[in-house]
Amino acid sequence: MALFDAYLSDIFETVVRNRPEILRSKKQLTYEKALEFSSIEDLVNYLAKRELHELSYKSIKDQMDYYRDRFGLAISDCGGSIEALSELRARRNLFVHNNGIVNHIYLELVPTAAYAPGDPISVDSAYFENAVRNLGIVASFVTAALKEKYAIKGSVT
Repeated sequence: MALFDAYLSDIFETVVRNRPEILRSKKQLTYEKALEFSSIEDLVNYLAKRELHELSYKSIKDQMDYYRDRFGLAISDCGGSIEALSELRARRNLFVHNNGIVNHIYLELVPTAAYAPGDPISVDSAYFENAVRNLGIVASFVTAALKEKYAIKGSVT
């Protein structure tokens, strides 16, 4: 899941660096910060990194809404499920931050879960294979759609 999140951030950052008009918004930057950059390219790179870094802390649903609104890319078009991606991230967070024990945060993010607070959660080989397959489908879809829509040539990794 961490590699998937990093990949999405990297590919969308690549697009923004090549199409900086995507960054147009009402967000502000101080003169002091703007004058730190020696070129427009450096400024665009900074803004792209900042924008996508801020996005990485938002929920999967908020991220998917952003990608749809800013890039015209609906993850649901590939058959990917926002709910499934949310569950994958929530489960990953349980392992990283809560020793694999279900908590209220997981249950809020995955309201259909068949777990109770305090239950241990695991990943069997079928869950893992399904997760890898689904993440691969979404990553492949995003790559192909962005390459086509924004005429990106070559590797975007």
